[in-house]
Amino acid sequence: MDFYDQYAQQFIDTTMNLDMSEFYDKFLTLLPSNSTILDLGCGSGRDLKYFKSQGHHPIGLDPSNKMVEISQKISGCHVEQRKAQDITEKVCYHGIWACASLLHIPYDEMNQVFNQLHHALKINGIIYCSFKYGIQQRKKQNRTFSDYTEETFTNFINSLELFSIQKIWKTSDVRPDRYDEYWLNILLQK
Repeated sequence: MDFYDQYAQQFIDTTMNLDMSEFYDKFLTLLPSNSTILDLGCGSGRDLKYFKSQGHHPIGLDPSNKMVEISQKISGCHVEQRKAQDITEKVCYHGIWACASLLHIPYDEMNQVFNQLHHALKINGIIYCSFKYGIQQRKKQNRTFSDYTEETFTNFINSLELFSIQKIWKTSDVRPDRYDEYWLNILLQK
């Protein structure tokens, strides 16, 4: 949280105008129109703003106070300051968008978080999540990163018996200066 509070503007400058259309399309085609979407780790509000423009009802959560302020201003949506570990809603959302946010959850807290996400989703609800591609948990700039590959994530999610994997794919980073970094993208259904 401290990192994102301190570097909020720099983070926004490098992520606000990225082309996320490939990811939006894959996620939104699995949701009904006028869906309620939780943007978990909403950052700048970029995705909230897009989902709202498509006729959906997005709500944002972010643990960073600075990001909450900025994302509300940019998106015009309701945003709360909370961590993924604090989700208590039951059967509220058609979709959960967790773009580059769950990657900060330590491995030993993943089971709890995915159980909470399961409870928060409506029947047949969809989760999009993304992680740095790799096989380790690491620290960088005082942030935890939990990396996954297709195999390690599939083994993890299958062990929970809560979701089916609709699609799992690897992509290059969409930021121009990070073309040599890779992401694991996942669509899950309750």
